[in-house]
Amino acid sequence: MHLARPTVLLVHSDAWHWRGLRAALADCHTIRVIGHVQQAAVAPRIVEKEQPALIIMSDPVSDAPLVPLVHEFQAVSPVSTCLIVGGGRTLDYAALADLATLQRVAYVLWEDLTEETLPLCLHLLLRTHLMVMSPAVVRPVAEDVTSCLSEREREVFRLAGSGMTYERIATRLYIGTSTVKTHAARIRRKLKLAPHEDVGAAYRRLTRVSSFG
Repeated sequence: MHLARPTVLLVHSDAWHWRGLRAALADCHTIRVIGHVQQAAVAPRIVEKEQPALIIMSDPVSDAPLVPLVHEFQAVSPVSTCLIVGGGRTLDYAALADLATLQRVAYVLWEDLTEETLPLCLHLLLRTHLMVMSPAVVRPVAEDVTSCLSEREREVFRLAGSGMTYERIATRLYIGTSTVKTHAARIRRKLKLAPHEDVGAAYRRLTRVSSFG
């Protein structure tokens, strides 16, 4: 007997990179995409009718306020899990705290939603209902902490915090692994970290917000 595949509805902006996400979802055989919509005003009616297992939505959606829209989705379809995919910006703490009160919501950044992590992210959301929060969006490191870092050092610091190895960071930034190690050493020195402390672990420690668990 074949188990029914969970249904997925996309609620997104008209940004070009959503084409790539739709293509990746089409290749994910564990789910069934039932459609997509770009008009935030009509999205709740579709969600109420279809009751999708997963709603993948962009931040922002047609300039609609994100948090009220998510609350409306959950009101009309409590069985739906929301995966919010953010762009190059992050939510502020108040908005994240509001989303954190909901049990079936996750927030990731585009750069964290790679071809390798997409199936795992969907599995976690649909099978375990874990809240998957990207280290890059839980809370940016306070300005007074990172003000001493260069722009490239802050970029390396954040990518290391997301779990990337030095080799992957080097590939992402088109620089050598030795250069990434040099940046890491400078980050340790400027932030007065232990000489051999893992930079990624330091990022997560400095950006941890207790209310998110």
